[in-house]
Amino acid sequence: MNTLNVAVVGSGPAGLYTAEALIKQGAALDPPRTVLVDVLDRLPTPYGLVRYGVAPDHKSIKSIADYLRGVLEHDGVRFIGGVQLGDGVTRADLLACYDAVVYATGAMRDRRLGIGGEDLPGSFAATDFVNWYCGHPDMDPDRFTLDAESAAVIGVGNVAVDVARILIRDPAELRETDVSQPVLDALMASKVREVHMIGRRGPAQAASLNVYLFLRPAALAAHLDKNSGDPGKSGGADGRSLQGVHDEPWDVEAIGHRACPLIEDAVRSRADTRERIKRLGKVAAMAVDVVVGAGQQVLP
Repeated sequence: MNTLNVAVVGSGPAGLYTAEALIKQGAALDPPRTVLVDVLDRLPTPYGLVRYGVAPDHKSIKSIADYLRGVLEHDGVRFIGGVQLGDGVTRADLLACYDAVVYATGAMRDRRLGIGGEDLPGSFAATDFVNWYCGHPDMDPDRFTLDAESAAVIGVGNVAVDVARILIRDPAELRETDVSQPVLDALMASKVREVHMIGRRGPAQAASLNVYLFLRPAALAAHLDKNSGDPGKSGGADGRSLQGVHDEPWDVEAIGHRACPLIEDAVRSRADTRERIKRLGKVAAMAVDVVVGAGQQVLP
């Protein structure tokens, strides 16, 4: 048997990188072996989380779709959308048609908090909100009205930072992205003016390093609210802000000037980023308050 036929279930980065690896490894064998890969997805479009999980203003991350498209354009790879595993197509069907099956579907459900009030009105899973602002076809574009002035985000990881940033970012800055018009209209009409990020531990233990590493020092200075007497708050022209928490008054600009060179240095060497962040100590922790207070510029 010279040709290996493989089905990859899921067309996100994991599935497409798997397809690419199979093609390359088959070609590297001695003698070379032809590998044909069918990439299956229940949605009619590929790229998974790159399309429906990355915030619309993360253009650099979304650009990975250009590379993934190259994988799909390979002669040995075929994309088949609209295929629901278990509904019309079973595992037995796949095993009967292919020499191997790879499952790269990712997590389909949220992890519940298991606390009282989790199902009350106004409490939403981050997955739903992310799917909404990313235009996922499973999500009703009218799902969120954003009619509260204060919002809380539980968590300090990548998704939490994205959610908080989308809530307080000037919607006009999203016009040049691929955000859908209904979502943009909802963000334009949003009454949210304050977002609280809630984590179990301090910023040094945050699951996301974005808070530290994706701050632009110049942007920080530009977005500090010079007219506010509260150094823990800062926001855009429309008054949207992230609320920082700090026990003692501090000089935001002074902290920014001290911390930003260290943050920039950490960016240049991602291999030891975590160790560098630990060494930042108190200055880094205070810098996080600066980032949080900087509102729209938590991430570029």
